[in-house]
Amino acid sequence: PCCLKESDFWRGWQKLLGKETEVVSFLKSLSANYTIWLLSNTNPRHIKDELESQVSFLEYIDGGIYSFDAGSRKPDSAIYEYALEKSGAKANESVFIDDLKDNINAAEKQGFIGIHYVGEDQLLEDLNDLGIEIDKMVALV
Repeated sequence: PCCLKESDFWRGWQKLLGKETEVVSFLKSLSANYTIWLLSNTNPRHIKDELESQVSFLEYIDGGIYSFDAGSRKPDSAIYEYALEKSGAKANESVFIDDLKDNINAAEKQGFIGIHYVGEDQLLEDLNDLGIEIDKMVALV
């Protein structure tokens, strides 16, 4: 019959999240001079059981802000307010990068500098436009 096992559900969930990209090498380069926070719509199980064991970028971030802790999800304005409070950052000094335009628009309404992520090359260009230079040869190592 058609019962979904919990293990099958979580395996499917993980596949929805995609794979790491070259952005990980950007994070490594950026982490030398900038504070980096992760803002994610997620659940506790994903963070505890999946994320920590399956991605390499966590060593380059200073902290995480998760929707299950914040009690709200992107693009709700409350999660951006929570992120500023938790990180101690100022919105107008913070760059918010996301692949969903609705999330960028919401962050910009809160005063963040928004970058719509559409690919690694465009991200490099957008960061350079802000005066944040990453040598692509170094970033891709």
